[in-house]
Amino acid sequence: EWSVLFDEQSKGFKLKKTISDRINAIYGIEQNQSIEKRETESVQTIGGEYQVTDAVSLDAERRIKETNGRDVAAPEQPQEDSQIMLKYEKAF
Repeated sequence: EWSVLFDEQSKGFKLKKTISDRINAIYGIEQNQSIEKRETESVQTIGGEYQVTDAVSLDAERRIKETNGRDVAAPEQPQEDSQIMLKYEKAF
């Protein structure tokens, strides 16, 4: 399963691969360009999903954001954001 994002300021893709009947791996990258600030922001997403039961899943995701462009001599450190989510799905 995959998706593509493409517009005037953003481009990227996301790939979701089924490893087994209960485990999925996810990778995505998105690049946003700011013309006013002359910066490029890249966000990489790495994650996984584990289907515990038919209604419950456990998801883990790490996002790494890097900004390039303004000051080449002193590049900014990447910012990282990690999440673990417990999802419950119920049809009404």
